Amino acid sequence: MQTQKKYVNKIQKKFFYGWLIVLISALTAFFSAPGQTYFISGFIEFYIEAFDLTRTTISQYYSLATLTAGLMLPFVGRFIDNHGERRLTLVIGTLLSLVCIFTGLMFSPFLLIISFFLLRLLGQGSMTLLSNVVVPKWFYEKRGFALSLITVGSVVGSIFIPPLNTFINLKFGWRMSWYIWSVLLAFIFIPTVYFFLINKPEDVGLLIDNEGVDNQKKKKVVHAFRYQWSLSEALKTKNFWLMAIASSIPALVNTGLFFHLYSIIELKGMEITIAALILSLYGGLSFAFSLISGYVVDRVNPRYLIFGSFIYQIFNILLLNYMTTPMMAIVFGINMGIIAGIQGVSFRTIWPNYFGKENLASISSFRMTMMVIASSISPLLIGVLYDRFKGYTEALMLMAVISAVAGLFAIVAKKPKAPETT
Repeated sequence: MQTQKKYVNKIQKKFFYGWLIVLISALTAFFSAPGQTYFISGFIEFYIEAFDLTRTTISQYYSLATLTAGLMLPFVGRFIDNHGERRLTLVIGTLLSLVCIFTGLMFSPFLLIISFFLLRLLGQGSMTLLSNVVVPKWFYEKRGFALSLITVGSVVGSIFIPPLNTFINLKFGWRMSWYIWSVLLAFIFIPTVYFFLINKPEDVGLLIDNEGVDNQKKKKVVHAFRYQWSLSEALKTKNFWLMAIASSIPALVNTGLFFHLYSIIELKGMEITIAALILSLYGGLSFAFSLISGYVVDRVNPRYLIFGSFIYQIFNILLLNYMTTPMMAIVFGINMGIIAGIQGVSFRTIWPNYFGKENLASISSFRMTMMVIASSISPLLIGVLYDRFKGYTEALMLMAVISAVAGLFAIVAKKPKAPETT
């Protein structure tokens, strides 16, 4: 800690150390890549060939691993709150590096299942959770904007990592890719966390938002966080469940629509390249509107932004159902990116605003588990409805109705009153 204080003092003379915490959180989001679908999907064809598996079988392995890993996240969240973000980031980063080596060495379908589970738990689950729970402890007034900057890590990863992995896979073999990412985690990510990540500003004599002790704004911040909710207390409130359900709906709707997007586009009589274009528009615009929304959410109640985004989502689903031209499909993709940017930052901001920052990992991990369950349901649900009605109209109407319910839940879920203490 003394070494860290020296770094802090030098950096603090130039700018608020909290912005470096934002950068490290973005780096954490970037290095969650080995557990993300955009990363793992580039290895599926190699796994099918190496282990003589069918596409259906490997999809079942992946879905089962994702769901099981999601159910473990509340335990991860509790560990983070009890032992601190820095310590858990070092442990999880180290374990993820070792799992990358394990994945490069695996030689059977059984080991593939274990690899999927560990990658999803440590990468997609734990690293993503860690990237979102440190920043709220450093920022209050600019919390939304600070959280929006974390998406830079995810976006850069999703754009540049797939082609990089493809090059390595084709040139040196798929196992080499996993070894390289193990080295990158061990020699770039872990040392950065060790030397620079600090759990909260009070640990090094600083205050949230870099305020002075006597500053009136600081007094307002202290008052706002006078009560810190535990997970068990939050679970007893109606508004936690309303907002948690609402926050799960984007995962349900987006996962289902993206999973069946190529099929929907083909049924509309369009080239499947349109589907690829939609996904590209989604990624770029979701990042851009995350930054814009981060600025807005610091000035407007995020509950209103969430409600508006669900109304927007309803009309966009209707557009998808009735679209007849590639231009309408492009507009749909643009709308999806805008909606995702608004919802992502608004939901990440509302949890510390409602329940404080001390037990944020436990509360956020519970919400993430609900999102994982929702995202695992929708592809199957939409597929069943498609088989039953021989089309996607009924499924899309259901997604629109679910979005309407989510919007209603969000707008009525006001900040809960803190329990009375004796």
